[in-house]
Amino acid sequence: MTELKKELYDKKEEIRDIGKLVNKDIDKNYAVSLEDYSERELEAWMEEQLSYLDDAVDPFPDKTRITSHRKIIGQPIVWIKRFLLKITGVFITLTLNKQKIFNQKCVALFRTVILHQKKYRKKITQIEDRISECEVRLDAISRRIAELDSDGKQNEAKKS
Repeated sequence: MTELKKELYDKKEEIRDIGKLVNKDIDKNYAVSLEDYSERELEAWMEEQLSYLDDAVDPFPDKTRITSHRKIIGQPIVWIKRFLLKITGVFITLTLNKQKIFNQKCVALFRTVILHQKKYRKKITQIEDRISECEVRLDAISRRIAELDSDGKQNEAKKS
């Protein structure tokens, strides 16, 4: 059974690495079915999402990334874009500062939820362990009561 589980897990990993096989991103985004993930896979997926959120916290445009794909008039277009960014920078900064604070709070909340979930998962595991111990003890007590009951009935039968 463990071999089958391992084999199935390995096949899942191969399917997820298709982007690596192709050496580029696959252009279609498919909905992720999280119900099929194991706990370990879910944690890895959450970490991946968190790292993306960490990278995207700052919404301010990078002035060095302003480019144009046009060969002849590309440079003047880049200058115009940078000039417009400077002119509207005050207004954009007001809005993007709020957005940046919101993004930081969302990432902090997401981290807190992940930590909270891990702590509760640990507590649930401890409770499950205690319940299984109690079930074992209850089974032993039930057997002992049954033995005492049968011994008591045998003693009554001997007295009669």
